[in-house]
Amino acid sequence: MFTGIVKAVVTIKKVVQTQGQLKIQVARPVVTAHAVEFSTLKAGDSVALDGLCLTLENVSKNFFQFHLGPETLNITGFTVESLKKAQVNLEPALKVGDFVGGHFVTGHVDGMAKILALKPQGKSVLLKVKLPKPFQNYVWPKAFITLNGLSLTVNKVQKQTLSICLVPETLKRSNLRTKKVGDFLTFEVDILARALVSKA
Repeated sequence: MFTGIVKAVVTIKKVVQTQGQLKIQVARPVVTAHAVEFSTLKAGDSVALDGLCLTLENVSKNFFQFHLGPETLNITGFTVESLKKAQVNLEPALKVGDFVGGHFVTGHVDGMAKILALKPQGKSVLLKVKLPKPFQNYVWPKAFITLNGLSLTVNKVQKQTLSICLVPETLKRSNLRTKKVGDFLTFEVDILARALVSKA
């Protein structure tokens, strides 16, 4: 379980394809007061990488290693080429008693949302994304959504299109600052919204 508060942005150093699956190594995050949790991680721990709950396979002085299985690749469409030298958001798993700054995020990504627009608004950016139709009923104004592992608040909904304001701190602390129109972001709808709609 995670909260959607990204703790570090790192670069993918190596991607290897083996039998239709991928192994990736990312630069080990620099430990700061904001990201002290990374200093205690070990093989077997869970980490959210762009919102995907992954298991740490190997931890070294310089990198973290993860395995991307068939289901993850099927949902995201990730390839060796798309991941090479990409910047990714990282968040260590939530511990009992931790401060929840965002919302409860499972790391079980629902799919990919396409960026339709990025419009500067002062120092902020208005992000517009399109969700696949089956998920439009799980979002409404002021609801939560997770994009690339970030807990974000939906400003406006028009059918499958969501408008979200990215404030300067969000841009500073995430890889959304590197994205452009036409790119895809992982998304996960709020588990409480999913439960509410499913019960209705």
